Amino acid sequence: MSQQYDRGTLTVQVGYLAPRGQLCVKVLNGRNLPALDPTGSSDPYVTVQPFPRHLFEDKSGAVHKTKTQKGTLTPIFDETFLIRSRPSTLEVEGTAVLFVCYDWDMITKDDLIGECIYLLSRTKAVDTEKEVDGLKQVMLPLSLPDEPEDRHSAYYVLQSRTWDKAAMEFIKMRKKLFKKADSERK
Repeated sequence: MSQQYDRGTLTVQVGYLAPRGQLCVKVLNGRNLPALDPTGSSDPYVTVQPFPRHLFEDKSGAVHKTKTQKGTLTPIFDETFLIRSRPSTLEVEGTAVLFVCYDWDMITKDDLIGECIYLLSRTKAVDTEKEVDGLKQVMLPLSLPDEPEDRHSAYYVLQSRTWDKAAMEFIKMRKKLFKKADSERK
């Protein structure tokens, strides 16, 4: 397996709390993360961001973040994030939650471990947070983002939409991740 895809996995649970109008995202754990610290371990944390942001009621751009787990390649996060959204948002093609895993560093910039995406079309509606615990745990492979080569891809279409604030925001965020991924490959 290439270094791009051999970045470990992230286990999550996602459900829609229909009575409360909230997406319930649980970041459970990471497995087989790469050792990015000189000590042979990592200090991982995960950011959680629904996309595209303009479809969610919290348009502040808030990125949710787990606590940092020190000195481990198999972190147990067990953290829950509630994100306000309408039920119709789940039906919009391409809506997703972006998970980005980083290795915290005290002195230098945090290292990118990898990212993964959970498509919200897979999400089931439930009545309580307890019911989310009963939903299937999904293991998502982490990978380094790679800028698409296909000029007809959605990325390039969005890049051409200079008048679209949400598209420009997405492109800006992706370029930052591409840059981090390139530095990780070196």
